[in-house]
Amino acid sequence: MSTDLKELARELAALPVESRAFLLDQLWASLNNSLDPKIDAAWLEEAEHRWEGLVSGEVEAVPAEQVMKDARATLRTCP
Repeated sequence: MSTDLKELARELAALPVESRAFLLDQLWASLNNSLDPKIDAAWLEEAEHRWEGLVSGEVEAVPAEQVMKDARATLRTCP
């Protein structure tokens, strides 16, 4: 990584949180534009399917705390 890029990163990190959030959103959007539109459509369809499952009661949501607890427990058992 070039020194100029490292300096830019330091300057950006010093910006107010709202400015950093705006820049992050802009950068993410610029990366996301390069993705295959078919992939975006498939993820949107999956998100809608999952939402419908939650709304209908077909699927029960699991609190994030429980998901993280389970994930940590699983990782502890991995070799």
